[in-house]
Amino acid sequence: MKRFLFLLLVLLNILATAQNQPRKIALIIAISDYPEYSGWAKLSCFKDVEFIKPALEHQGFNQIEILTDSDATHTGIVNAMKKMTMYSRPGDIVYIHYSGHGQQIFDDNGDEPDGLDEAFVAYGAPSDYYEGYKGEKHLRDDEFGQLIYDIRLKLGKTGSMLVVADACHSGTMSRGIGKKRGGKAPMIPPGYKVNSSTQNGSGLMAAELKTRGQGVSPSPMVLYSASSFDEENSETLDEKGDGIGSLSFAVTKALSKCGKDYSYRSLFADVLSIMNDKVPQQTPMIEGDQDISLFGGKYIKQQPYLTLKEIKENKITINGGTLIGMNEDTKVAIYPAGTLNTANIEPLAKGEISNAGPYHSTIKLENQISLKSAADYWVFVTEPAIGKVNIKYRFGAIKNEEFRQQLELEIGKNEMAKSDLKSPDIILFEQDNFVKMMRSNDGVVIDSIQSAKSVDLINISLRAYAQNKYLRDLNSGYANEVNLKVVPCDENGNHLKAENMESVIEFKDGSYAKVKVFNKSNERLYFNVIDIQPDGKINPIVPASQELTMKHAEQYFIEPNSEKEIPFALKISPPYGNEVFKVFASNEPFNLTPFILNNGMQTRGGSGMVSNAFKKSEVQSRGATAKKVDKQELHTSEIIFKIVK
Repeated sequence: MKRFLFLLLVLLNILATAQNQPRKIALIIAISDYPEYSGWAKLSCFKDVEFIKPALEHQGFNQIEILTDSDATHTGIVNAMKKMTMYSRPGDIVYIHYSGHGQQIFDDNGDEPDGLDEAFVAYGAPSDYYEGYKGEKHLRDDEFGQLIYDIRLKLGKTGSMLVVADACHSGTMSRGIGKKRGGKAPMIPPGYKVNSSTQNGSGLMAAELKTRGQGVSPSPMVLYSASSFDEENSETLDEKGDGIGSLSFAVTKALSKCGKDYSYRSLFADVLSIMNDKVPQQTPMIEGDQDISLFGGKYIKQQPYLTLKEIKENKITINGGTLIGMNEDTKVAIYPAGTLNTANIEPLAKGEISNAGPYHSTIKLENQISLKSAADYWVFVTEPAIGKVNIKYRFGAIKNEEFRQQLELEIGKNEMAKSDLKSPDIILFEQDNFVKMMRSNDGVVIDSIQSAKSVDLINISLRAYAQNKYLRDLNSGYANEVNLKVVPCDENGNHLKAENMESVIEFKDGSYAKVKVFNKSNERLYFNVIDIQPDGKINPIVPASQELTMKHAEQYFIEPNSEKEIPFALKISPPYGNEVFKVFASNEPFNLTPFILNNGMQTRGGSGMVSNAFKKSEVQSRGATAKKVDKQELHTSEIIFKIVK
């Protein structure tokens, strides 16, 4: 009897453990045989299934549902995703794959800046508008995004999700020898007005309200798209010469060779390299939580890097210039794309920045080597050339004199940190076994670090604060050519009247606002908007936190003598006090978002995020007299509002 009870307990323990193990669940949607009446050409998506399904099984996915052709109507897809929501549980790992046509379709809720939703073409959806059609047979990005978000809420923060969209969302023409997954003009009713502005990327992230601290914990999610928002997606050929989706082929091949420590970013680097070889006219895109382990839930620390813009003969140009601290004489090393960390790995090549512009820089290699495609390599900074950013500090009360001396020694190694007893920016003091960093002008504590861990972390925090301070103080010599306005609105984005227009606008915790940008110059300008919190921390507004590439940055432009409203509403939340929205604009696309998210590339040791960005422009600090700007331009403007309880 005792033996029986013991075995029963062991069995129950095994069952409990199995129930707690994350499951790997997949949904593959593939539409090849579109009905003739729909107007859509037939595709080779059945081949995508033949490749993707065994690749997923090899990765441990044993619950795979497949929807094809007539089963993949709008209703069929929605029901399958709702079923997945019901079936999913916290910690599960989910993969969702769509292969089929994509199309832009008239917006039905006013959330798209160009008046067009992106949509998957479900089985039976028409290619052309007919009177009375409301888009009910298409699967709009808004609806798909909400279905995705519902699943993520079930998975929770311990689960993860990868969505692969092997379709195009554009009506533009493309090059390529394969079948086109899309290619139809946008579906719009007669007389429907389409804005000429560029599409605002994928709507799959739209279900996540852009806010600080809304208190929900959906799972991390990553989205791979076959092409950017202004491109079409072409099929390619497999090894046997059969047609297959270009992204499906690349994902399958990348999964077959991925290592044990791969992140979604690492996998995408391989996908990008394969697609660059197969369909070089396309720019596959990645969004979301890229630095978590592949089909896992743990975050993997990705060492910051830069991508190559082009390799032309012996000239290597990188996507990054003085605007992000890539000053001349900065030493760099080149590694294969997908490298997580360069420690103990020999680089393919070493060099230094020989010619640095605001947006792009040129590398001079120590030894010439043959490099192939730009997509195959990443650039890592090994020794920064310090810019002009600096921060003044002094010590307050530190109980242990030996600890104080240790702090002084380590902070003294930080070239941008200067001791100043009379007029410091920051006061460092110890309280309750924490080293606190306090702003001297208003007494706000901006960081609090355990004393036992503080030596290295304080330098990191000082560097990040200095870079943020530089962004706050940076101003251009252009007077009022770019302006910013914060407009009170409801949660749906409908404008509300501000109660105190004659003074600083106040927003209560939980209220909403939209941002308008005005271009009074005579040229098209590209812009970034950042949010500077009362405690000095900086958040990107546009490009958004998941929009990390130059391709994303290209969509944020404003024509001469015009205005543009950012289409989403921002939820206002603590900390309380004076908040600043600031716009940076230039005549070339640029993207501050990845560097803001990495504390201004602080892990590279670079302190000159934008310090020497416009040497030719002679950028002015706040309050200085405007000087003439010769060629490359920087415009800035800001607006202050107050967050109250």
